[in-house]
Amino acid sequence: MYRSATDLALDFSWRLAGASTPVDLESSASEWLSRTLGVDYAGFTDLRRASMWTVRLRLHPRDRMTSAAETAVNALLREEGIAGYPLFTHYLRQPADRAPRRTSDLVSDRNWTRTRTYEVLKPVGGRRVLALLVGTRAGGLDAFMASRSGRDFSDDAMDVARAVQPVLVAAHHLVRGPRISAVAAERARLTPAESQIVALLTAGLTAEAIARVRRVSPRTVHKQLEHLYAKLGLHDRLQVAAYARRTGLVEEPAPP
Repeated sequence: MYRSATDLALDFSWRLAGASTPVDLESSASEWLSRTLGVDYAGFTDLRRASMWTVRLRLHPRDRMTSAAETAVNALLREEGIAGYPLFTHYLRQPADRAPRRTSDLVSDRNWTRTRTYEVLKPVGGRRVLALLVGTRAGGLDAFMASRSGRDFSDDAMDVARAVQPVLVAAHHLVRGPRISAVAAERARLTPAESQIVALLTAGLTAEAIARVRRVSPRTVHKQLEHLYAKLGLHDRLQVAAYARRTGLVEEPAPP
């Protein structure tokens, strides 16, 4: 049995509080997911398409098996594309569905274990795979994956995934999303808290998600937004995002 969703989300928030870089976030989140869900491996997956599909796997624990799996997955992607990866395919074809999913939600166990994809993921617990989507874009997606070779993820485990996913999405956007220009922020007379809110708004986070990142109540965030709108002479989050990009207040990160 797991603790309540609220307790888990709070614990996860505190665990990720010190993560200021993508590497910090990937490590902290993967360790927490691995321990809490009781899996063989957990980690960050970065799927992109340029001239061909490529994936970056950062699994915990990091060992020779994970390095070999990353090489094998990329070799298979070059041969077959993403057709053999039900989780990748699902999220790219169904962009409105951002909920955590198991491979067993999308394909029967019998069919899954007959695929070449399963064979290359088997050494890292690929029989059972759970995905927590944290971001999508044209030609790619970012997700945290958890895998294990034993029993499937229970409904309780899925409740855990749903509880912590908003925290993970918010943290992901915070470390990978738009950065605030210190010069532009000073020119706009923004406080550090207001600057962080602008960055998170521009990354597409809701007030509730921002509250989780900043560990304050949604009511507090709504009050801060009202003050921010008044200071900038704007009326809603969309105007703030447009203003931030137009004035150079946010600096989009370079692809990793």
